[in-house]
Amino acid sequence: MDDLASFPVDTCLRVLSQSLSIVCVNVFVLISGWFGIKSSLSRFLCFLFQVYFLELFVYALYLISGKIDTIHFRDWMNILLCNDYWFVKAYIILYLFAPALNAWLEMTPKKQIEQFLFLFFTIQTLLDFWWGTSFSAAGYSGLSFMGLYVLARYIRLYPNKFSQQNKYVDLAIYLVLTMLTSLATLVQIYTRGAAGWFYYYDSPFVILAAIYLLLFFTKMSIRSKVVNWVAVSCFAAYIVHCCPLFFPDYLATIKTWFNQEPRFTFLCYTMMWIAAVFSFSILVDKIRIVVWHSICLIWGNLQKVVR
Repeated sequence: MDDLASFPVDTCLRVLSQSLSIVCVNVFVLISGWFGIKSSLSRFLCFLFQVYFLELFVYALYLISGKIDTIHFRDWMNILLCNDYWFVKAYIILYLFAPALNAWLEMTPKKQIEQFLFLFFTIQTLLDFWWGTSFSAAGYSGLSFMGLYVLARYIRLYPNKFSQQNKYVDLAIYLVLTMLTSLATLVQIYTRGAAGWFYYYDSPFVILAAIYLLLFFTKMSIRSKVVNWVAVSCFAAYIVHCCPLFFPDYLATIKTWFNQEPRFTFLCYTMMWIAAVFSFSILVDKIRIVVWHSICLIWGNLQKVVR
């Protein structure tokens, strides 16, 4: 509330930017449901290898720079247990249940799927979003991801007039829902002193905004080798960004600029910082891809020798 009274413009811009981006996690899960997860042991191991490889790379840089004295193997192996990587744990649960969800969606009548979705999101909204229970952990859980996955598959399998309208209508709905989230959050900051549940991933506004942002992009025709090259490694940006070693430094850098620099300079520095971290993550992940393919090739050759 103090920030809203002292820096109203900065606070409103910060709330708006967060409202625009809060849908990203749900969009990632919805994309998984839109295309369907094709689970396999090799893909699951590749997913885990990506997490641990990037983590080890960041740890190694901190070790070389002298910011840490040693790498504790136990701490590195327990990285999935930390709260910073809640998404990885939740997505693993979704990944493990994806074959069962795919089979259920294929053999279940449309009406029954609709009944499931209605009950699931009604219960989630009332129990978790509204009353604050731990039904789906505010959307930070594998259970919530499974609901989003089924929802996206349903929209893809059974298109209707709400999902087939003009893409700019989809974009307009996303922006309107974003503004509603921003206004509701500003009211909460004014009345309660802090942002609240409208930034939860199980917020109806956040879920609907994510759906319409996804629909907007599904109706665009973008063909670019560069975009595809970057997109394959986008998840790496999350892994590096949320690294328990790096994340405090990442935030501290931005806070320093916020407190010391003029607004325009702060925005320029922050945008360059974000771009630098993103680019670094993509490039490191390309190294990871080469290493993983080499491991798979060696493993395949060993299997041939054994046979």
